[in-house]
Amino acid sequence: KLRYCHQGTWGGTGGYSEPRNGVCYPLTYQSSMRTIIVIFLFISLCQEGVAQNLQIDNLKQTLRLSREDTNRVLVMSQLCVEYRGVKQDSALYFGQKALLLSRQINFRRGEASALNRMGSLYIELGNLPKALEFTLQGLRIAEEYNYRDQIATSNINLGVIYSTLKDFRKAIGYWKIAKYIYESQQDKRNTTWQLRNIGAGFVAMDQLDSALYYLRPAHANILQLSMMARTYPMVLSNLGEVQEKSGNNRQALAYYKNSFQAALNTNDHQNTAIACNKLAVIYQKINQPDSAIYYAEKGLNESKQVAYTKQKVVFGIS
Repeated sequence: KLRYCHQGTWGGTGGYSEPRNGVCYPLTYQSSMRTIIVIFLFISLCQEGVAQNLQIDNLKQTLRLSREDTNRVLVMSQLCVEYRGVKQDSALYFGQKALLLSRQINFRRGEASALNRMGSLYIELGNLPKALEFTLQGLRIAEEYNYRDQIATSNINLGVIYSTLKDFRKAIGYWKIAKYIYESQQDKRNTTWQLRNIGAGFVAMDQLDSALYYLRPAHANILQLSMMARTYPMVLSNLGEVQEKSGNNRQALAYYKNSFQAALNTNDHQNTAIACNKLAVIYQKINQPDSAIYYAEKGLNESKQVAYTKQKVVFGIS
């Protein structure tokens, strides 16, 4: 059973730790273990950033060698995903090529995948009508043929769309459907994404107890998984929002700093920009204008790297 501790929690930010003999130990007890966790997580985050570039190179090589059209569709769809956060014109190019070829050869699973990935790309581009159009087309095909992985992806997209429109209750409903599918498949990684999404939705609705109910296991899962670099800064940011809304500005600041560093370590401009924005606001609240200006300017520079808009938050769409 987990107990809340103001001292001795992971990262020194306030949170939840597992007690020994029913006692939450102070910072001096857990500091060494915390340092070890930070070191290993830092290494895994850096490795994942390098791995993304390697994955793109490997996929392009596979595409050049692939002779089967169905394989080419799947590879181009995955290239759409890999390029989405780093080079969106390339993501659009490969997504369109995958969709066109899947229709030409009547590859329905590939078509559903390409439609969903184009839908998620248009979410990031801020074109919600296009995103909804592509996602609903993908969902219809997925439901017709019972492609459960694509049903989950469609529901994630729909959740992001309605979240962007501030209809968080409806968004949470879609994410819960995706979470149920991933849990039934024992897919811990994608389940964790949906725990984070649902938690973020409850944060936006100011239902902080419900937010923590989903964010705590998301955070715990991340510490056990090695391929969660993009999720980690986002969960830390959400936990910071819970603390900020609870009036705990110092604890919020610690979470936002950790989120900033985690995003920076993997060259994640998008989440670095988000963390900078939150840091600028919190420094303004605690009357440290120089720090507020520093992070505001850095956030602006980071956002230019990805043409950042509010719609460009990643919600674990694959």
